[in-house]
Amino acid sequence: MRKLARVALAGVVGFAVTCGLVGTPASAVPTTADAASVKIAAPVKPAFTTLRLGMRGEAVRQAQVKLVRIGYLATADGYFGTSTRDAVVRLQTVYGHTVRNGEINAATMTTLIMVYDRALRVPAGTLTPGTTGEAVRLLQQALATIGYFTGSVNGTYNGATKEAVARFQRNYGVRAMRGYATPATRTSIDTAYKKVLATQQTNLHANCRYGRAICIDKTARKVYWVVNGRILKTLDARFAKPGYSTPTGNYQVYTKIYKDWSRAYSAWMPFSIYYDGGRAVHYSYGFAADGYNGGSHGCVNLRDWAGAEWLYNQARVGDKVIVYYS
Repeated sequence: MRKLARVALAGVVGFAVTCGLVGTPASAVPTTADAASVKIAAPVKPAFTTLRLGMRGEAVRQAQVKLVRIGYLATADGYFGTSTRDAVVRLQTVYGHTVRNGEINAATMTTLIMVYDRALRVPAGTLTPGTTGEAVRLLQQALATIGYFTGSVNGTYNGATKEAVARFQRNYGVRAMRGYATPATRTSIDTAYKKVLATQQTNLHANCRYGRAICIDKTARKVYWVVNGRILKTLDARFAKPGYSTPTGNYQVYTKIYKDWSRAYSAWMPFSIYYDGGRAVHYSYGFAADGYNGGSHGCVNLRDWAGAEWLYNQARVGDKVIVYYS
């Protein structure tokens, strides 16, 4: 039996013996060349599903969680409603997307993830691009008062707001994320703002130091809303162009018209507060568009829509209007 086994084994020509495998033809054993010729299929990447109005589910909720974290949305409930759509439109607008339809496609999701990841590194209490609300409006007002912001004080943290914050940070040596109003940045802005307000306070006309008054400083080109000597609102102002006049003096509000129309000059005059004949403090589309490259026909122009409306709502018939040079 031993001899037969030896002969049989010796007579097996063209067969290979491998670990756990006996009797496999040598021609069937893969060689190095065979392995190199094998093509391994790449894993198939699943197609991105665009999230849009009316959809529900975990994917929607996860996107909403990111929108909430970056300050664009209030809650994440897993339903893609109009508030989510509007938040996405704001995101697309702020970050320069060509398509601003409120749908989260692959490009928008990439932006959302980028902004979200950045927000995770931002200290709590930081105002960031895209944030809206009263805190942003107050920030813009402070930046405008100290000379860093010339845009519309509208409560939306837009590109102009980010640029103004970044300039302030550079000039004041604030070490923070450029263009982001971190708590440290906001504290520095508030300190600078209070210093400017203190200077303005010393420039107030004597008749502005008591009672309710719209104080119009032609030197500073500012309108102040003052109650008992305390400045509660500061707005940019411009006055009459050559050939017309905005006289100084002590006046009183005698009427208000929410949206007046000037028949003489064919122009809308929103939030008109009349104090001297046909002269009024009002919002000016021209001032908002052209700045100080122009002037009024005698009125006091304002260029901050929200601020002009706010002043209109505060002022009452009988309030003082003081026009002066400081």
